[in-house]
Amino acid sequence: MTSFILRSVQDRPSSYPPIDKSCTFCRIIADKSEAFVVYEDDQCMAFLDIYPLRRGHCLLIPKQHYARLADLPPELGEAMGRALPRITKAINEATGNPDLNVVCNQGYAQAVHHVHWHLVPAPIFDDGSTLSVANKLSKSSPNKKHSGKKEAEAPTHKFMLRGEMANRDFLDDDDAKVLVEKIRSKL
Repeated sequence: MTSFILRSVQDRPSSYPPIDKSCTFCRIIADKSEAFVVYEDDQCMAFLDIYPLRRGHCLLIPKQHYARLADLPPELGEAMGRALPRITKAINEATGNPDLNVVCNQGYAQAVHHVHWHLVPAPIFDDGSTLSVANKLSKSSPNKKHSGKKEAEAPTHKFMLRGEMANRDFLDDDDAKVLVEKIRSKL
């Protein structure tokens, strides 16, 4: 990855306090008005990401502060695991997109030091499919004669990441209000 991420993790402590008043997510738990909450129960909460990769990008967090997934108590992990499919299904139905990525960073590349999962709807391509770019570009038709031209190569991981980051923009509040209601209605 990039050197700025490496530098950001070099001086981190190996353990964190159970409550972090400076934690963005702890503040969201305390004052829900700072977030577009799509789901909440006694142990966890999900809300729209303020800098989404794609429409419907949500974050699922435990209500207790744990910086590392490895430190999450099993019973809290179980509660998050029960909520995850419900929220995922609601996002799928609300966005009309059946495909989604679930990502959790621990330490390295973790921007907010509070355990969280990114629930990111897959990209939808011009033909309406959600096939990965790599799969779309590397497939060839067995019935097509080879024309002597070089087939398109799958893009590199670096190229795909650059494309993902270039298309990010801040969450639109008006769209977020509509999307929150759509997702909640599917729970």
